Amino acid sequence: MRGLGGATRKEKTRDELLEAVRAERAARGETRLRARAALTIQRTWRGHAARRRLRAALAAEWAATYGSMVAAPEARLGAEEVAGKLLPPFLFLLKPPRIGGTAPAAAPGAPAAAAASPRPHAAPAAPPPLQLPPPGSPLSVLVRGCLALLLRSASAADPRDSYLALAAAADEGRRVRRWGGG
Repeated sequence: MRGLGGATRKEKTRDELLEAVRAERAARGETRLRARAALTIQRTWRGHAARRRLRAALAAEWAATYGSMVAAPEARLGAEEVAGKLLPPFLFLLKPPRIGGTAPAAAPGAPAAAAASPRPHAAPAAPPPLQLPPPGSPLSVLVRGCLALLLRSASAADPRDSYLALAAAADEGRRVRRWGGG
């Protein structure tokens, strides 16, 4: 015991000191984990919000560009425009929004053990089924409009306007290259 100006205090033993150091180290590790978790949550939420804003902007741009064409049955789009400008934003809008980098959930009714421990030679999981937007929603109007324009393009007599003719021409080009015909 040491004298502390009239009060006495017991010195810490080696075990008590080591325990205090371990506790401080654990507290610092816990603080680091909490900070990392907070940053991950913030990054995930910001990404989700940015994708949501992008989806809304793409939907508004698509509606402004092609909305008037849907109502006009005589309006036609070129096959290149259908392939390059009409379909990509439409397909992006149909893709289900993703939150975080988590793996897809197991199918309903699947055993929990099979979902928890993937087998090393298991086939890749099938993507979730496409869920169309509810009728009457703004996205539903875009889906119907895009499908109407796509069907018009597919039924066009002029090969420059037909999306199917574009696909056939691309297939013919691959076939010619494959067999060395050109």
